Amino acid sequence: MNSDGKFENYPVEYPFHITRFRFLYEHVWIDPFLFLGERHNFWEFTCVLEGEVEAVQDGKIFLLKPGSFIGCAPMVFHSCRSTEKNSRLINFSFEHNGALPEKFSQGIFYLTPAEVEELVDIFNQLRTAYTEENTDPVLGAEGTYALGAFLLRINKNHNSHQRIQNSRSGVMYRHLVESMRAAVYENLTLGQIAQRNSISVTTVKELFAKYAGVNPKRYYSDMRGNEALRLLEEGVEIEEITERMNYSSPNYFSYSFKKQFGLPPGRYRRRDWESRKGE
Repeated sequence: MNSDGKFENYPVEYPFHITRFRFLYEHVWIDPFLFLGERHNFWEFTCVLEGEVEAVQDGKIFLLKPGSFIGCAPMVFHSCRSTEKNSRLINFSFEHNGALPEKFSQGIFYLTPAEVEELVDIFNQLRTAYTEENTDPVLGAEGTYALGAFLLRINKNHNSHQRIQNSRSGVMYRHLVESMRAAVYENLTLGQIAQRNSISVTTVKELFAKYAGVNPKRYYSDMRGNEALRLLEEGVEIEEITERMNYSSPNYFSYSFKKQFGLPPGRYRRRDWESRKGE
């Protein structure tokens, strides 16, 4: 009601709305451990409760200590490894509508002990609500709204920090990833990538085994596939993508694309068009 005694309409808008949780995990590592790298099309968040963890996002290696909270945006390659015994963290991911604040993809947030306790309570509430044996939609909705409010408050009250690991091997790994990204259209061999970075193929493999947990050839191939997907979604013709990306033939491009995304590029594009018609 305004000062004249009349009611006004004030529409409520949410910047993002969580629609589905993909997983809710608590990891306890007694010994040092490497979580193999992956990419996926939804957000993932991690909070370290005990120990020390290195979180890899593309070429960046973040050092996380207790109270560190970090987000990973969709389609960013990520892995993590504990560097101490008795590390513990909580990890959750979700699909959503709308857009999360860009700040969540820019570095680490250092939570207060009270905020860590609040996040753990929300995490446990969500795990209780979403179990294979039973789901509680009311408890799940409460936990989901609490998590959304928590993320908005962290975005408002905290700055992100770029605490990047700058060890010699970490810097070499970052330069490797940057050189791959710069050569995403070139279709280089592993030997050519090593030569451009003035290191051996063995060293390239060792660095990826240490920080990414995946073969460097697969990493580079997936990076090229993601770029091809971006071009496809922009409407670039398959023959032109084949030429731009230096695939040997449209058939080989189709084979590689299907291996990574589950559908050949033509069918993927048709499915994308059909889904947009239904919106």
